[in-house]
Amino acid sequence: MAIRHYILAETNYKAVKESHYDVAVLPWGATEAHNYHLPYSTDTVEAESIAAGAAKYAWEKGAKVIVLPAIPFGVNTGQHDVLLDINLNQ
Repeated sequence: MAIRHYILAETNYKAVKESHYDVAVLPWGATEAHNYHLPYSTDTVEAESIAAGAAKYAWEKGAKVIVLPAIPFGVNTGQHDVLLDINLNQ
């Protein structure tokens, strides 16, 4: 697997220490039910994928960007009856 140096989870301290990032991207996606056909992680997977794609594009254009690990929590106050939805009150 090729290391994507713009993804923090895939790089190492030496590379980070030698880089001077212009921007850090923090993907955020709720962990919640998406009916019967999609996994609970759908929002987080999509946020990570979009962030990685944008960072790759920017990196290839010379931008110094790093994608942080995603925050897998949301505000699901209207879904207290759904099992295992993870809610953080604002």
